[in-house]
Amino acid sequence: MPRTHRTDPRGAFVLLTAAAQRTGRVSLLRHTGARRLLRDRDCRGVAGVLAHDCRGVAGVLAHDGKRANRIGARRGVVLATGGFMRSESLLVTFAPGQAGALRMGSAGCTGDGLRMAWHLGADLCDMGFIKGTFGIHASVGPEDHLVLHSVYLGAIAVNRQGSRFTDESLSYKLIGEACLKQPEVLGFQVFDQTVMDRSASDGSSFDLAAKLRAGRLVEAPTLLDLAQRLGIDGPQLSATVARYNSDVGQGADREFGRSSLCSGWGRMIAIGRPPFYGHPTKSAVVGTYCGLVIDAETRVYHVFGLPIAGLFAAGHVTGGFHGAAYMTGTALSKAVVFGRIAARAAIGGATQAP
Repeated sequence: MPRTHRTDPRGAFVLLTAAAQRTGRVSLLRHTGARRLLRDRDCRGVAGVLAHDCRGVAGVLAHDGKRANRIGARRGVVLATGGFMRSESLLVTFAPGQAGALRMGSAGCTGDGLRMAWHLGADLCDMGFIKGTFGIHASVGPEDHLVLHSVYLGAIAVNRQGSRFTDESLSYKLIGEACLKQPEVLGFQVFDQTVMDRSASDGSSFDLAAKLRAGRLVEAPTLLDLAQRLGIDGPQLSATVARYNSDVGQGADREFGRSSLCSGWGRMIAIGRPPFYGHPTKSAVVGTYCGLVIDAETRVYHVFGLPIAGLFAAGHVTGGFHGAAYMTGTALSKAVVFGRIAARAAIGGATQAP
């Protein structure tokens, strides 16, 4: 069944931060960046670290913009630094095929935690599976997250020549891969008023009306007018839509084998009721869902197959959860679930003073 479980990520962070601070056992250091993981030999003599606690990772070297500080960690260090979608050097290294995709996501997702663990010999996995997300307006910047998925409500995806280039019911990751192969790495979501009438009203990627109000959609009375306003080959777009509508009527998409709206759900619909709408769309790297090798206790593993003592990781800095494609909606839940596991594992692995 089509379903989704939505929450406001920023609101969740605010609630979790407030709950943590109410315990009186959490210190939040703002405007402070971690630069290196400190091993036992680096932490001897650091306040809060006892001699018998000095093994494996035992702290971090941080900097608040004025000075460097060594922060000891008696019970281990948990890396929860997110992905690296805002690090061009890491994307060039691990995702060269995404060179034409836009870059989005939190400004803090620059791969710092990945680099720090990598420096200690941490193993990596799933690095070759990074894919962009189809649905981002071609004009947006890295902080703009207005995503549109009208293809899952009945739209088709065409290129500058006015031709379809994929089965629109596939994962937006796979559609994004196909979009990167098009001229100008650009696609267009094209639909009619019937699809617009299916618009959600929750600000999601299915809220087509909100995108229209925001000026992200081009509206026109005919397909030829729409093509002209979008800079698409008009006669070819008309021919593409005519063929698609014919296939819908016969119940079989002869060109790409589309048989549903999304992942087997929903019946395809013809595009013919004016006005018509178009959304210039690109693929964007909004998450990297790969990284450090961890086990069920979130312990970070060395390239030679043993856990690195005192080092744990959770969230997008880790790999091994998604594999070849990202599972929609799991970023926040994965961080929360494995964050709890990591904290408990670190506490459970503490060395007790005699």
